[in-house]
Amino acid sequence: KGLLITGIVLLVLALGGCGYGCTSIVGFASQIADAGDDAGVNQLGTETTLRATGSMGIVLSTHGATECYGEEADGSQIEFNAPDANTSTSVDLDGRSFEVVYQFDTEDGQDYRVICGDEAGTVGEYSVISFDLGKIVTGFAGIGVGALFFILGAIFFIIGKTAFAFFI
Repeated sequence: KGLLITGIVLLVLALGGCGYGCTSIVGFASQIADAGDDAGVNQLGTETTLRATGSMGIVLSTHGATECYGEEADGSQIEFNAPDANTSTSVDLDGRSFEVVYQFDTEDGQDYRVICGDEAGTVGEYSVISFDLGKIVTGFAGIGVGALFFILGAIFFIIGKTAFAFFI
């Protein structure tokens, strides 16, 4: 009987964990769009300054072949990293579609100067935004914990149901 109750409790907790994780990930996408609206849009070839409000900065661009250069307030170069190949994030800013082209580490409160463009002088726009990476990490952790609780809950439920039926 105890295994059956434990299984049911873990299944309910699994729903909560997965629900929290999914909500956090959806909130992350909304956070990117809100941060992009606050940061504004720049023409390719013009410089912008970002005051970091989180642990990560990203560059969004209307043109996928955008090259970016930047430096921190102390003059050191920013190391821009392309997002993972499986990651494709599109954000609508001011009615236009922007793709994530780069990400870089930031420190909360620090200033970063960034300029984006390409050698051909392509016309387009870009935005540099800062966000807290913790929300998406928490989201994936919630989904992972929810999945673990679901597996354990299903096992305990099946064993508990079988044992309960056997002894009755």
